[in-house]
Order: sequence, then structure tokens, then C-alpha cells
Amino acid sequence: LEGGAMESFDVVIAGAGPAGLKCAETLGGSGLGVLVLERENAVGRKVCAGGLTARCLNFLEPPDSLLERSFDSVLLYNRGRSLRLRGEGLLVATADRRALGEWQLSKLGRFSNVEVRTGACVTSVGKDHVVARGERIGFRYLVGADGSSSIVGRSLGIRPRRLAVGIQYTLPGILRPDVELHLDSRLFHARYAWVFPHGDSTVVGCGSDFRVCPVGRMRENLDRWLREQGIDASGSPLEAAPMNHDYQGHRFGNIFLVGDAGGFIFGLSGEGIYPALVSGREAALCILDPLRQDVEISRLLALKERQERRLGRLLESGRLMGVVQYLSLAALRIPSFRARGIDALVGGPGGGRAESPE
Repeated sequence: LEGGAMESFDVVIAGAGPAGLKCAETLGGSGLGVLVLERENAVGRKVCAGGLTARCLNFLEPPDSLLERSFDSVLLYNRGRSLRLRGEGLLVATADRRALGEWQLSKLGRFSNVEVRTGACVTSVGKDHVVARGERIGFRYLVGADGSSSIVGRSLGIRPRRLAVGIQYTLPGILRPDVELHLDSRLFHARYAWVFPHGDSTVVGCGSDFRVCPVGRMRENLDRWLREQGIDASGSPLEAAPMNHDYQGHRFGNIFLVGDAGGFIFGLSGEGIYPALVSGREAALCILDPLRQDVEISRLLALKERQERRLGRLLESGRLMGVVQYLSLAALRIPSFRARGIDALVGGPGGGRAESPE
């Protein structure tokens, strides 16, 4: 800037993922000057299975054209046994993350007070400014939506203590017709492997905890499982991404942490898009009304805490983890347990039924 003047905005949002873009959309038309800084050259690039749960779809209300495939059931596997969990409506859909990001970005076009800059990585954070592309940019409010390794979070002295990692392959063609979740404590500890069919491809992957299973061993376990499933991933690049589920707060004066940056990911299921959207919107609403009570955040954290407790009980079960997973799957055949299971997994309507796969 000429003369060394510092550019300034009312709100600077670091990151143009679901949380950052939802925050910007909520601030759209407010009269506040909003700048979104995205480190990548395009929005939407993220290692993600691309699953949108029922609660996410109800919140997001995407156009049908954005959804590649929709499912009213999910197949669960454990120890050679399988169970089809069917709800009373749509349980999950798949979408391309880049297309999702582009759709969210397109919604900002009608707001003259919102600007998005790509290829603009935030490299440092000061008390009233950030540095991106070597330039200082001032803010009244800062929203950290910059992922699990958030530089905004680090500037607040926050270091995630509970990090999981997800690894996956994107394979050509539709390998399986259903969304599948495979529990196997020998390979994936307290988490699972997944199969998510998309438009003309299938995403297969798994998640685990850094402390329990290093990435190298995770890949070995995933490749072993793929061979057992008769799935050939040779020639396909492996993608990996950290998943921060260590919530340590989201409001720090005039700075907010949302989505992965705030540790809002659900620890057991790994669901991240829905909590990102909710936390991004709530940060914007709190900026618009500083006296706003965080009721929706409290509800989100209550849902997250239920998953964290389940994850904790699994981790505490040690060598009996496989037995606990087996019994949990068996319990889903009981209507009351099944309703709670559907709600915990996808937030879909209660009821439904459990069936043996065709």
C-alpha cells in the first residue's frame, strides 16, 4: 500500500472452508466490511470423504444439483457381521468438496461488503492485524476458520491435544452402491474405514488417532483392509489431513475460532462440515450482536460431548474394544437404541429400522 498505510476491515476471516464462507454469508449485507483470506488458489480443496449428514443437509439446504448421490440407509460392518441402518428419510448424501465450496462462494456474490482473496495465506497474527501476502491488514474482529493447524489458534496459545488423522483414496467408478462404515479395532482402533460413492468415483479411507496409530501404520492397515475387500487402490494417490476435535473455546475477545480451527469436529464420527457451518454462522451472529448468548454453540457442544464420551469409553475398553463395538452394533437392532444411534450418527429422523443386508 502506498505510503505504508494499513488496509483495514471490520471483520477478517482466515479460511474459506464451510465455516469461513458461512460466516461471511451471515455477515453479508450487514454494512460491515468483511475480508475472507484463503491460502489456496481456489476454495473447496480439502481431504474429505464428502459426506453430508441429514442434520447438515437440513441446515445447509443445498440445491439438488450439488448432491451427487443420496442414501436412506447406511451399512455398518463389524467382525464379519453387517447391519443396514435405515432411517425414516434421507440419512446422508455425497457432494464434491470443491463444488460445495464454489456454491458457498457464489452466494457471496450479491454482497458488496464481502471480499474474498484466494492465494492469500495468513502468515502471522497481531493484536489488531494479520499479515497475508506480506501486507498488514487491520481488523476489528478476526475469525479463525483456517483448519486444524490454525495459525489464529496458535496466536492465542492454543495447541490441539487431541488430533486424529484421516487418510483416503479417490478411486474411479462406483465400487459399492451404499455408504459403508467398517469397524475393526485391530486395524482402525476406535474409529472406522469408510466407503462413500460419489457421482463417478468412490472415496475409501480410514481415520485414527496419532497417539495410537502413526500415519505410516494407518496406511498399511488401510491397504490391508482394501485387499481383504477386493478393492484395488494401486496407482491412486493417498491423501491425508489432520482432524482437530479438541475444543478449547471459541470466543477470545474480538477473536473467534470456528470449524476445525476451533476443534468442533465430532471425535467419534469425524463429522466436520455440520459443526463448521453452525460455528461459522454463530461467530457472525455474535459479531453482529455482541450480547448474543451462544445457545446454538451450546447445543452443538452438547452433541459433540456425547460423541466424545462414547469415544472415551471405547478408548478405555482397551483389548475389549472389539467386543464393545460388536455389542454396540447388535444393540442397534433394538428400536430405542437404533433411534439414538441414527441421531448420533447423522442427526436424521428417529425410528427407522435395522436390517440384514440384501
